Amino acid sequence: MPKEHLLRLRLDGERVTSRVTPATTLSDVVSERSARPVPEECDDGSCGRCLVSLEGNLVHACILLALQADGANVVTGDGVPERGIGARMRRVLASGENPCGKCASSLVLKAADGARRRLTAEDARALFFENPCGCGTAERVWPELAALLEARRLANAAVERVKAKKGKKKRKFHHGGTESTEEAPEPTKEEDGETEQDGETEQDGKTEQDDEEESGTE
Repeated sequence: MPKEHLLRLRLDGERVTSRVTPATTLSDVVSERSARPVPEECDDGSCGRCLVSLEGNLVHACILLALQADGANVVTGDGVPERGIGARMRRVLASGENPCGKCASSLVLKAADGARRRLTAEDARALFFENPCGCGTAERVWPELAALLEARRLANAAVERVKAKKGKKKRKFHHGGTESTEEAPEPTKEEDGETEQDGETEQDGKTEQDDEEESGTE
């Protein structure tokens, strides 16, 4: 019999210890220990249904040896944070009809990964449809994800604009060989380009959307 090795990892926040052979795949371990078995239909990663997050990177569990994940943090679609775009996508998938449901976990992980990396709509779509979805679930939920990613992009852009404004309000100067920082005069609304609406939506450089993402990151 093949020699067994002790495997330790964290799966969806829970510590997992198991004895595995060198040929045991990560999908074998995830299927055995997680609440939902990993669908395996291709054994070469092409179907994408075995997708998991390994230390923040999406990998195909069916072609990754379990021992390669020793000591790592592994997250499935069920283990994404309760707040954030990944969790929203999980709720969207749960609320509609999914003919097979086998790709649900991978779609949740792709949604969360696209938001974390701040992908453009074009790049996010390429990631979302990287693997074929024969049941049509990906096509059904993509418009919802695209809208969420666009809202996040606008929120992040608003925060960056506010940070840039605050940076312009201070200037450094040298006085007697000592560097000091002085508040610059407050610009007028005409000089600053700020409107009353901007002031209402961009207070303190944060938005409601941004607050949600901070609490939902890994």
